Amino acid sequence: MNVKAVVFDLDDTLYNENDYVRSGFAAVAAEILNVYGIENSEKELWALYEEDNKCVFDRFADKHCLTDPNCDAARMIEIYREHKPDITLSDEVKQVLIGLRDKGYKLGIITDGRPSAQRAKIASLGLELLVDIIIVTDELGGIQYRKPNITAFDTMSKDLCVEADNIVYVGDNPAKDFAVKKYLPINTIMVRGNGLYKNEPFADGIEPDHIINAISELPDVMEKLTFDERYRSFAHSKLLELLKFVDNICREENIPYSLAGGTLLGAVRHNGFIPWDDDADVVMTRENFDKFRSVCDKYLDGSEFTMFNHDRVDGVAYKQAQDFDGIPVDGGYLCCDIFTLDNVPDDDRAFRKQVFGLKKLQGMMKRGKTEWKKYNLKGKILVFGTLVLGMFTSKKRMLKKYTELSVKYNNIVTKRKFISNDVYSMFDIPYDNEILADTVYHDFETEKFPIFAHYDKMLTLMYGDYMTPPPVEQQKFMHLPRLERNGK
Repeated sequence: MNVKAVVFDLDDTLYNENDYVRSGFAAVAAEILNVYGIENSEKELWALYEEDNKCVFDRFADKHCLTDPNCDAARMIEIYREHKPDITLSDEVKQVLIGLRDKGYKLGIITDGRPSAQRAKIASLGLELLVDIIIVTDELGGIQYRKPNITAFDTMSKDLCVEADNIVYVGDNPAKDFAVKKYLPINTIMVRGNGLYKNEPFADGIEPDHIINAISELPDVMEKLTFDERYRSFAHSKLLELLKFVDNICREENIPYSLAGGTLLGAVRHNGFIPWDDDADVVMTRENFDKFRSVCDKYLDGSEFTMFNHDRVDGVAYKQAQDFDGIPVDGGYLCCDIFTLDNVPDDDRAFRKQVFGLKKLQGMMKRGKTEWKKYNLKGKILVFGTLVLGMFTSKKRMLKKYTELSVKYNNIVTKRKFISNDVYSMFDIPYDNEILADTVYHDFETEKFPIFAHYDKMLTLMYGDYMTPPPVEQQKFMHLPRLERNGK
C-alpha cells in the first residue's frame, strides 16, 4: 500500500469527547441556574453521566421535578446539542497533523453525529485549517450513512483523489470504525483511549491493522507503513526483473515452465505479486530444468544474475547485494526459486514411502534455528533425530540421495507428478498430469508469464480457498524482519 492520505475519526480520536460533554453540561447548568436557581448542577449532571451515560437530562429533570419549558429535559438536550463547545485541540494532535501535512499526506475527517453539533466541534477545534476534507456522515442523507457505511469513505476517496488502498483511517470505536475493511482495502489504525466505546466488540470481528495508545505514536506507525511500502516496491521491481530474465531464457530455449507457489497465487488473485510476498517461484519438469541449467551459463555471462543452490532448491539470484535504504540485500533474499516436477508412483503406498525418505533428508539438511513450537512431541523427536543424523552426513551426499530419490520413478510412465523440492508442507501433494499439461500466458504486474491452464485445481490442492486472503496478522513479508535487523 502506497500511503497518500490519512483520514481521522473525530470524537475520542482527535480530542477527548468527555471535554465536549463537560462543556455541554456547563452550558445546560448555566440555564438551570438561570431558570430554577439550582446551583452545582454541572457536577450533578456529570455524576449521573458517569453512573450511566443514557438519558442524563431526563433523569436530572425527574429528580428535581423540572417542568418549565424554558429548561425541561427536552430544552436541556437542545441546549446541549446547540451550545458553542469550550474545547481545544491539544498541541500534540496539532503537531501530528502539521507533521503529516509537511510530509505530503492529504488529510481528512469522517465523523458521525448531528451536523450542527459536529460542525460546532470542528469550528472550536480549528480543524478546517488543518485538514483538506471534512465529512459529517449525516449530511450525506441521514443517519443511515454513519460508519461503517462505505459512502463517506468512497466520497472521501474521490474528494482527495486518492484510491482506497492508499488511505489510512484512524479511529477509536471498535463497534464501527474498522469494519470498513470488509468493503474497502483501507489500512486502519486504532487509538486505544478511554472513550465511551473502548470496550465494545469489533464489528464483524474485523480488527484494526495497528493499535496505538496515543496519537503521538501515529508518525512512527506511518513511518513503518512507508518503510514497508518502499520495501515492497523495491523487492517487487527487483523480482520482476528476475522473472523476466528466467522467462527470456525459457522462451529462447523453448523450455516450458509455469509460475509456481505464491507467485502463481499472486498472478491469479492479484495479477501480480502478493502484496506481502518477497520472493519468486517457477516450476518445470526435471527434464526441462536440466535443460535450463545446461544453457543458463551463456545467458548469465555478463548479466547481473547467477545460479544458486540452497539445499534441494536451485534458482537464479542477483550476483551482488542490492541496496535498500542503505541495507545490502543479497541474493538469498532477492531470488527466483526453480521447483522441479518429478513422477509420482501410481501406488500410493510407494509414494508415501518416497515422501518419507525425502522428508527425512530435508530434516537432515536443516541448518540454523529450528522452530520447535511448530512440532508436537512426535514431530520434535523426528526432527531432532534427523538433525543428529545430518550431523554425520555430508551435505553433498545428502543432496545426491535427495535427487536420486526424487527422480526414482522418472524412467516409467505415471499418472501423477509432484514438486519434489517444494517446502516441507507442500511437496507431498500429487498432481494429475492433466493439471500440468498446458500453460497459458497471464497478466503479471506489467508483463505476461505462463501459468498452468488448470491453475484452479492446483491452487485448490495447495491452499484450499485460495481467493480469500489470510488474516491481516498473517500478511507479513518473509524476509523483511531479517533485513530490518541487518539495517540496525
